[in-house]
Amino acid sequence: MDFSNFSAQSPAHNEFRSDTFTTPTLSMIQSLGKATLGDAVYNEDQATVALEEKVAAMTGKESGLFCVSGTLSNQIAMRVHLLQPPYSVLCDHRAHVYVHEAAGLSTLSQAMPQPIAPKNGIHLTLEDDILPNFIPDDGEIHGAPTKLICLENTLHGMLFPLDEIKKISAFCKANDVKLHLDGARLWNAHVETGISLEEYWTVLVGNKKFILKANHFKKQNGGGIRQSGLLATMATVAIDENLPKLKRTHDQAKELGKLCEEHGIILEHPVQTNFVFIDILANKINPDKLIEISDKYNVKIYSGRVAFHYQVSDESFENAKKVVLEVIQYARENPFEGDSNFKFYTSENKYHVDIANHMTLKEELDELGIKTGFNETGESNIVLFTTRISCNLIEFLQDDFNFELSLRLVGNLKEQLKIRSIKDQRLRFKQLIASLFTRIVLNYCQGTDLLSNVKFTYNEYGKPQLNDQEFQFSSSSSNDIISIVVEYSSKKTPIGIDLSHSIQSAISAKDCVDEFSQIFESSELLYLRNISDEFNEEEYRYRGLNKSSAIEEYKLFWFDSIDVNPLELIAKKDKFIQSLDDQSEFFCLKFCK
Repeated sequence: MDFSNFSAQSPAHNEFRSDTFTTPTLSMIQSLGKATLGDAVYNEDQATVALEEKVAAMTGKESGLFCVSGTLSNQIAMRVHLLQPPYSVLCDHRAHVYVHEAAGLSTLSQAMPQPIAPKNGIHLTLEDDILPNFIPDDGEIHGAPTKLICLENTLHGMLFPLDEIKKISAFCKANDVKLHLDGARLWNAHVETGISLEEYWTVLVGNKKFILKANHFKKQNGGGIRQSGLLATMATVAIDENLPKLKRTHDQAKELGKLCEEHGIILEHPVQTNFVFIDILANKINPDKLIEISDKYNVKIYSGRVAFHYQVSDESFENAKKVVLEVIQYARENPFEGDSNFKFYTSENKYHVDIANHMTLKEELDELGIKTGFNETGESNIVLFTTRISCNLIEFLQDDFNFELSLRLVGNLKEQLKIRSIKDQRLRFKQLIASLFTRIVLNYCQGTDLLSNVKFTYNEYGKPQLNDQEFQFSSSSSNDIISIVVEYSSKKTPIGIDLSHSIQSAISAKDCVDEFSQIFESSELLYLRNISDEFNEEEYRYRGLNKSSAIEEYKLFWFDSIDVNPLELIAKKDKFIQSLDDQSEFFCLKFCK
């Protein structure tokens, strides 16, 4: 077997987005030759049992349970603790179990999360945070009693003092409340403080009865992998070899934190272990510029969250410091006035950081020369925006996280709930896309931030309108086509648009007009064209009335693929038509007085 890939420098040598990017070491891979191959579901794999016993002994507990992820460990532990709803779980508002585990607490344990922002800004305390928010099980039927308190150590790289944990633990025991500690990075707390793991570890180690029930839920949630000895063997090597290396990661983070302090760079939190959180908003840092400069130095710092791990190379560490200094210098010369400090956990990803800045999209729209406003003669100016829902977009949204992230862009909670409640997946995606596309187009026409909330009222015909603007609009969709027509008119009269799709070529322009003209007043002007004709031929062909000279048309394509920022709406025409069926006809009827 060729081990050269593992003996060379790790691919994570320049990775500062998270300490989860580390890769198996050569010794971990070589240990696979000694791995046992028993069935762990039957508790017959020797390496897995040995790892569970090793960690249980390190933490002073009776038993342990090997799980394939920290999320699974957290979720099944909380499920064991929570017996009969209704109940609530009190935790830090930044806690991994609340923010980053796909609502598992609500769906798997049927618990109401009760997130708390600690008054000291660092960690929860019994006096200031838990007691004021604790819901007792005293017979009051309107609330959900607090039955579990979740702590996390470390959280955002910050230590949770052991004395405070002991106070909270004593309170829990006195009030029949369970206590869970997410210790994914408790190794770091152990290394930094010198406090033994036995003194405060509680994550998926406990008494035999607890672990027995946890194993039941592990199986229920698909965690019962069979030959886990391969992973358990490598995990054992990782504990023995890599735990001593964590001290270096703390030293590097503190060195970067000190550098920031010396140059007046504002941090979100004190640097205590292996994380540095640079406040992007307070330092007026342009997120796109941060990415650009990071790429220049071949390191991956794509947000204010800078993570250190034992595989960061010395060269990459020096380059990371250069990135921070160059970025802050640029920010002071060109302060970024963004209105939000994007703090999603996955803002570690370059794609998500781009969402925070909409200037690129606006510049691309401007370059099209879209003629918004009145024309030179003062007459009405009608603009038609058209986009298509691509297969790549549907595939993108099928990932639950991508859907949730995109849904947050809607902003209006009521509208989010409406979209989320649509049972049919494709219709749900379509409604989300249409909502965002409408918002972006109207905000561009208004000259406001492209994702600002747009407040509609409705006219007597039930059509949405903007009372305080010099334009009116209407939108329609058919299959994967969405169109929005905007009319700038001093009269502020209603304007309508409807798309009709027919797979059968027998439908005529007259049939289409007859079908839709009934919903508009007879005094309204009708304009009809076949969208598919336009896309499939170089010359425009129209059925029905001739093209109106008052209409300017701009074809917008968005969410072309998962590799681009989802706000990049503009693309070339050949991309726009790539999945249209030549036999399909999209009749676009516009009605305006």
